[in-house]
Amino acid sequence: MDTDFGKRLCELRKGNAWTQRELANRLGVHITTIKNWESNNCSPDAKNICALADLFHITTDSLLGRDKGETISIPAL
Repeated sequence: MDTDFGKRLCELRKGNAWTQRELANRLGVHITTIKNWESNNCSPDAKNICALADLFHITTDSLLGRDKGETISIPAL
């Protein structure tokens, strides 16, 4: 996942006037998880990526920054 993911997530959260705690509660995760995602210390799994996209009413591609025609390299595959 690119380093802009955390920034995008933070902007989406703030755009909805939610605190990190509110977002965590909506997703059923710990607030530390949201903090780690926003600071790019770790990335959400596929289930949470889908949940975030649904919550913000956007596509997973948009959430992941792929709506700009960019490709994401996945070295493990």
